[in-house]
Amino acid sequence: MRRENGFEVTDHIAVGISGNDKLTEIVRKNEETLKKVTLANSVVYGTMEGFSKEWDVNGETVTIAVK
Repeated sequence: MRRENGFEVTDHIAVGISGNDKLTEIVRKNEETLKKVTLANSVVYGTMEGFSKEWDVNGETVTIAVK
């Protein structure tokens, strides 16, 4: 998603997650690790402005957004 939006690997971003309670809970439990790995300054739970895309993660559908 970084590449699709022209972000550099070193750019700090905001990540949004919505549409799947199970995956949202997993992200909440691992938020600090996710932020370190993705260089995210914040994680937004629910709809977020920016580029969003629907993903299938191990059979679970979730919408992830970056800005």
